[in-house]
Amino acid sequence: MASHLSAGAIISLTTSGFTSRLISKHRPDCPILAITESSLCARRLCMNWGVIPVQCPGGLPDRGKIAFAIARGIDAGYLLEDDLVISTAGFHERPGATDQIRIIKVATDPNTSKDET
Repeated sequence: MASHLSAGAIISLTTSGFTSRLISKHRPDCPILAITESSLCARRLCMNWGVIPVQCPGGLPDRGKIAFAIARGIDAGYLLEDDLVISTAGFHERPGATDQIRIIKVATDPNTSKDET
C-alpha cells in the first residue's frame, strides 16, 4: 500500500515493536516511524531495517501519538506538507491488537492533518 500510494512514511503505533518488525520485513521504500512509549522497545527497534523509533510521552491517545509522529517526521525531514502517511494502530488501543490502517495527508500543523479514508 505504501509503495502504491508513494507514501512519505509509515507510522506504526507499537507497544512491543512486533508490528514495526513485520512491516520492516517487507523493506518498504519509505521510513517506518515506530511510535512507542517504551524506551526498551525503542532501543530494540534501532536494529530493524528502515525503522526509526520515536519515543512519545505516555498517556496520549492514538490520534495524539499520530500527531506527535507527524510533527517529529516533519522536524526530521522525513515528511513534507501534502505527503501521505500510512498509519497502523489498534482500534481498541491495547497491546497486541493492531487491526487498523489509516491513510493521512500531512499538513504543516500536524493537528490539522486529515484522514484520507
